[in-house]
Amino acid sequence: ACQYGRKLGPDRYLEVKLEEMTEGTIDTIADFLDLGAGTGAVINAYNSQFKESNVSYRKAQASSKKTEALRQIIEPTMQWLGYE
Repeated sequence: ACQYGRKLGPDRYLEVKLEEMTEGTIDTIADFLDLGAGTGAVINAYNSQFKESNVSYRKAQASSKKTEALRQIIEPTMQWLGYE
């Protein structure tokens, strides 16, 4: 998706990483999508659904075997996106 989207140009493609999400980022996305006013409801929904503690909990629940298997699959993409 990233490779295709990046070819579309900045007027048709906006790339946002979850760890960079803030209320300001949500406003940027809403502006990009030409949603205008009303981003308050989107921000409230995001704030009520995304909890950093859930990420930590899910990570703690994953077995090292499953984590390693997943890492082998996604590592090339992570490197391409600049995560390592």
